[in-house]
Amino acid sequence: MEPTAEILGGALAAAFERCAEARVAKAYEPLAPPTPDQARELTKQLLASAIANGLPVLSEGPLQTHELEGGMSSELILRVSRELSAVTKCGNDRAVVTQALAIARLKHEERVGDRWSRLLPAVYVVKSDGPPFAYMMEHFGAPAFTRLWDLIEESPDSARTANKDLVLEMVALHKSSFQKRLVPRPKIDYLARIVERLEEAEEFGPAFPIISSTVVLNDKPLPTWREVVDRLDESIRHFDPAGVSSIHGDLHPLNVFVGRDGSLRLIDPKTWTIGDCALDLGKCLHFLEVQRHMPQIVGSLTVTVSGGRTLVTEASSYKAAAEGLTGPWRLAVAELARELPDSTLVRRVPLAIATSLLGQVPMRVRRGQRREGIVDYVLGLSLLSDCASGPDSIDGRA
Repeated sequence: MEPTAEILGGALAAAFERCAEARVAKAYEPLAPPTPDQARELTKQLLASAIANGLPVLSEGPLQTHELEGGMSSELILRVSRELSAVTKCGNDRAVVTQALAIARLKHEERVGDRWSRLLPAVYVVKSDGPPFAYMMEHFGAPAFTRLWDLIEESPDSARTANKDLVLEMVALHKSSFQKRLVPRPKIDYLARIVERLEEAEEFGPAFPIISSTVVLNDKPLPTWREVVDRLDESIRHFDPAGVSSIHGDLHPLNVFVGRDGSLRLIDPKTWTIGDCALDLGKCLHFLEVQRHMPQIVGSLTVTVSGGRTLVTEASSYKAAAEGLTGPWRLAVAELARELPDSTLVRRVPLAIATSLLGQVPMRVRRGQRREGIVDYVLGLSLLSDCASGPDSIDGRA
């Protein structure tokens, strides 16, 4: 059952206002994630608040803790009630609250009808006077729902059907919400994010030396990432989008759940809700079958840094996608480019894939996944270098 208008319109709005005020008044220092006991106590408080606000679907029950796999290591999820009808996401990062705000904004996007409302979870209650910060939302879990990522291995036919349905939903969302924009933002949407993430990776120093080394990929020398960004900055006007759409911002198979009846649900949108549709398209293509965008790396790669040391000899860290999953996304790129119309969309999708790859590097290193971080960095740098070489080198790849 959906939360009452009072919860969404009143308590949520007040919570977000308090969060904005706290952001101005006090810059919270990074803290350790809440302990399971702290998270349990916080969930009980939120549950009581949600019930007090008239939410009838929740009942007291055993609480099960589960640490999330996502990039925000401070997140915890607690399963509430035997029916697992709701979950609490909590952490000491204020992004927990801004994510709840993104869900609320998307669900009330009038231009797309009820599409976002059907796809995204209901948000029941928010705690913004943190840390810790938290929100309680509708739960999409087993056995009623399966992540699309898991479905790819468990049931390829079902995964292909769900993937096509997801493509249709996203094309309809981007079409119906598209609006022309006078000021393009590729430097913010792409270059700024790449620089921020790779400068963060540089801070690891000796733990990730490839970031400051000369890289040779399959006997092909690559420029440094700063050289690539500088070149791309000079030609970024060739990537200007025709407008913006209502977007998820972190659309990939780990954030897509498929119900037994084939229904789709999405979780964890980014904190912005309006942007370049290429970010959604490129993210899914990256996760489903990134190697197809780099034919020189099909199946394997060899990475050598200055000094002749070989770091990686094959790229097996990527799960093989079920056959046919990427085709519908490429057709969607062509359809949106034609009908919006958006003549540079085909160029921006590879740029979005490179941004997605390079954006994962700091998270990989923090988790001790050095090898996977090298693969992400080198593949992303190679694709970004192709983008910087000029529009003719990437037109038609998507």
